[in-house]
Amino acid sequence: EIFGEAVFSQDMMWAFSPLAYVSEEAPPFLILHGDADEIVMLYHSVDLQAALLDAGVPAELVIVSGGGHSNALFTEGASPDLGELTDILLEFLGENLEVD
Repeated sequence: EIFGEAVFSQDMMWAFSPLAYVSEEAPPFLILHGDADEIVMLYHSVDLQAALLDAGVPAELVIVSGGGHSNALFTEGASPDLGELTDILLEFLGENLEVD
């Protein structure tokens, strides 16, 4: 809100939400989210994973303890660490990419 007025309507906010685009045709998802993210709250990723699973889409959520937003996801001391996250990503790609 700015000066007591909503900046975006509810319809506009829904159009910006990934939840608006969940469908059974969506590809598998790997969602990485830091529990110290102060930009996007963790519940958004939890809700996205739940909606994808409800639509029958494979969706894995990895919560990075101590990870923040964007590059801050990979902060020192975060768990899983960068090496473990790389392994998780490679396993996900190996299971979900079709290579001819």
